[in-house]
Amino acid sequence: MIDENGRLESGQTDPQTFVLVPPKNSGNSQGVYLTRKDVGEVQLAKAAIAAGIQLLMEELQITEDDITEVRVAGAFGNYMNPTSAGEIGMFPRSLVGRVRSIGNAAGEGAKLALLSREELKISEELAHRTDFIELAALPEFQDCFVEQLGFEEQE
Repeated sequence: MIDENGRLESGQTDPQTFVLVPPKNSGNSQGVYLTRKDVGEVQLAKAAIAAGIQLLMEELQITEDDITEVRVAGAFGNYMNPTSAGEIGMFPRSLVGRVRSIGNAAGEGAKLALLSREELKISEELAHRTDFIELAALPEFQDCFVEQLGFEEQE
């Protein structure tokens, strides 16, 4: 019902809105809808993540085969379905089985560091070994981002 460019092809009257649950069945008298704007927001997030993965692999000179696990933190990770994310091209399909939600990683890490001097020391050492890469500042980011905006065509 959504083509590879993000257009709604539902066959319903309004091409900008798809009725998921009609008002009479929703229990809220308004209904539940999927709009073109909703699809656009997913496209932007999907493109940013897919471009980020691609550019980080290039920067680190690794392939998908070199990645043993993908950890996704926060609410995004809790509610994201890795299979669906792979189907739309958010993650390379070969990584889908290696995606793991880790919840509120920042909050849990802060608690560990506050409660244990050893964990604090480990986190400080890790911070010193970590490199920061501003993906949006890379010259190829914009082109890569635009390439990733479409959804993968379903077979």
